[in-house]
Amino acid sequence: MSISKYTLKNEEIMQEYTKKSEQFSLKNFINGLEYEFNEYNDEELIFTLKGIDVAIANTLRRIMIAEVPTMAIENVIIYQNTSIIPDEVLAHRLGLIPILANPSDFNYKTETEHSTDTSIKFKLNIKCKKEGEKIIDSEVYSNHLEWIPFDQKQNKLIPKPRPVDKDILIAKLAPGQVIIIRK
Repeated sequence: MSISKYTLKNEEIMQEYTKKSEQFSLKNFINGLEYEFNEYNDEELIFTLKGIDVAIANTLRRIMIAEVPTMAIENVIIYQNTSIIPDEVLAHRLGLIPILANPSDFNYKTETEHSTDTSIKFKLNIKCKKEGEKIIDSEVYSNHLEWIPFDQKQNKLIPKPRPVDKDILIAKLAPGQVIIIRK
């Protein structure tokens, strides 16, 4: 087989193929694996893996993403929405906002009923106003979401449930437009 000035022999192809198709050995895997933790904080862990196949690294990445317990807004009751954003799009945007809550304080939701053990509640009540030349609350951010405890048990939660980032843009409003949401 010849490609322009490079020549590759069939024997070389077979040697490379047999090297890659060796049977998996856990001992060899552990001995060849190198890892280093580069950075760690409340929001992320950055590490380096060496001596690992890309497919296995991707599998580990997907497992870590899937197994991290998360909370998100699921059901939204929109009482008033005079913005240009349709209700369905607004509800979807709210569902994409990651919520900071201690997962050990909650159980996984198995039934359709919401309870203090499985759910948290937020409200959003904002109106864009014009005072003279100044426009107030024209941009609705995730920090406008207000947590409402179900009961005294939830009132003692530490940390208090809130959006992970305070500056996630939810909507833009013109003077006189209102969004009132409770869940």
